[in-house]
Amino acid sequence: MLKVEDLKKDLNIGECGDNFCDYGGNQYICDVISYIADNNIDVYTYDLLKWLPDNYEWVEEAISQGLCDTSKPDIPRMIMMGQYVYYTDNLYKNLDDIMLNYCLHFIMCDLLQEDISEDDFEKLKEKCTNVDNNETLDIFEDFCRELFDED
Repeated sequence: MLKVEDLKKDLNIGECGDNFCDYGGNQYICDVISYIADNNIDVYTYDLLKWLPDNYEWVEEAISQGLCDTSKPDIPRMIMMGQYVYYTDNLYKNLDDIMLNYCLHFIMCDLLQEDISEDDFEKLKEKCTNVDNNETLDIFEDFCRELFDED
């Protein structure tokens, strides 16, 4: 048997992937990504300007995606859009590990299981590979329930 808590430590969930555990049920993964990105954007100009020097390429990316109105430049707003692009990119890049972390968290906190068999963990990893962001979180919750109903 494997300790669920130990398995979580080896995952690359990015800067805010753990925030997925604050959501659940029939929420779409793509919507949760947007919510998390929105909630991590700085609101104070000082913080935005502090973030900018090391992350200017994200502002450029936001501009290239058409997220910024360059006809009426609003520097703080452009930086906010850069942060949004940064966080969504970070979440999508780490989505498989984020969803595996989400499932392990669900197993620990909702199903109250501290251990998982190696076989079940392999099944869980397979389920969390090439995740479709148009799926809902409850699909993963149901999968976890089924794993432990089989035991």
